[in-house]
Amino acid sequence: MKFIHIFLYLTGFVFLLSINSCTVMKAKKKTDINGIFSVSGKWQCLNKVENGIASGVCTCKKDTLLYTGAKDVSLENLSPAVDFYIGFKTIHFEKFFDQIYFDKKLRYAYRDSVFVTNIHEPNERIQGIYPCKNCDVMVEFTFLSNTYFMPYTFSDELEEKFNTFVYHEKRTPNYFHSIFINKSDKGISGCQFTSKAFSVNTHIYLKSNRSPQAIQHILFGITPI
Repeated sequence: MKFIHIFLYLTGFVFLLSINSCTVMKAKKKTDINGIFSVSGKWQCLNKVENGIASGVCTCKKDTLLYTGAKDVSLENLSPAVDFYIGFKTIHFEKFFDQIYFDKKLRYAYRDSVFVTNIHEPNERIQGIYPCKNCDVMVEFTFLSNTYFMPYTFSDELEEKFNTFVYHEKRTPNYFHSIFINKSDKGISGCQFTSKAFSVNTHIYLKSNRSPQAIQHILFGITPI
């Protein structure tokens, strides 16, 4: 009887171990898409490169990814955060550094040291680093471990995007990574990689009938190579 108990225990242990191993292997499985980005899961792709622009269509079950990527092309479909990065680096950094009394000799070197964490509609609870005059949003960002709120004005196109999508911002050593989830269940979501020099851009769109949580899981599983 004791032997049977030991046998059942070992059988159950091996079974649970096999399930765990499959789960781990499945979680680590990623598909390399044309050397541009990788995505969790097993995807089948049709890729092409024409006039320096890489593009393709990838499918996994009932989900479809459409992407384009190129170097030295004009930025299209900017995320609000990337628009802010460009505006900050070229214009607004001086005004910000004036407000925090940052050394003028170091300003150019530290223009790229901000990271956008959120974008808010203006309200009385958010105190900006200077008054918000006719601004569209308050951009929340970190700089040298401190958090700041800076008034910002979007173009009509970007304001429409802000009203259409929920954005999640990530950052890698070489890229700004913007994930946008459509607020409408029927809308298309996706993500965008933009190099630190704004010279390499990849746009990815996801067609899926899955829940917003499942769509977010797929898009968070995409990383630039």
